[in-house]
Amino acid sequence: LIFRNSGNDFWYSMIRDGMIQAVAKKSMDIDGQAFEPVQVFLNGEYWGIHNLREDLNEHYIEAHYGYPPEEIDMLKWDKYAICGDNVTYRNLENYLSSHSLSLDENYQYVTDRIDLNEYINYLIIEMFFANLDWPGNNIKYWRHRSEDGKWRWMLFDLDFTLGIYEFNPAFDMFTFTAEPNGPDWPKPPWSTFLYRKLLENQGFRAL
Repeated sequence: LIFRNSGNDFWYSMIRDGMIQAVAKKSMDIDGQAFEPVQVFLNGEYWGIHNLREDLNEHYIEAHYGYPPEEIDMLKWDKYAICGDNVTYRNLENYLSSHSLSLDENYQYVTDRIDLNEYINYLIIEMFFANLDWPGNNIKYWRHRSEDGKWRWMLFDLDFTLGIYEFNPAFDMFTFTAEPNGPDWPKPPWSTFLYRKLLENQGFRAL
């Protein structure tokens, strides 16, 4: 478990991230953090309102899926390994770099290696609530190290959503998320690569 002070949302609602994740987890297949507002006292001294959350680490996977840490790969950012290694994901990216997903057989190869429905749920949440501190930041993904293990994505740190600093209902998150040459923050090319490749396939576009 961890305490969060709500990050960017500390001066505003303090529940933005928790509320969005609670909505998502209740109605969608998605990996995210349980949420409970708490008042924190440290050695009897009041430290204010915080958010009590699950920590998205190898113990989260073990608690929710029963896989011990030695059986998972968990990465953050651009393939940085938190647990296990990034070999399987690097192999997937190499395949994406050299194959067009407009061909259904190539698309099938990729969807055999990612949990496509969960990834779409992940995109829906990040894009619908307009997270502008993503996709090059606040990204974690994991897989069970088995022959049929598929990559899944994890929701966290959604404080920079819902127009926290500049509300613009017309902001185009589809273009934002598919930017091929974005800046280091918040959308460098590596962070939009998978989404851009999947968009080559008409079936994915329809989904």
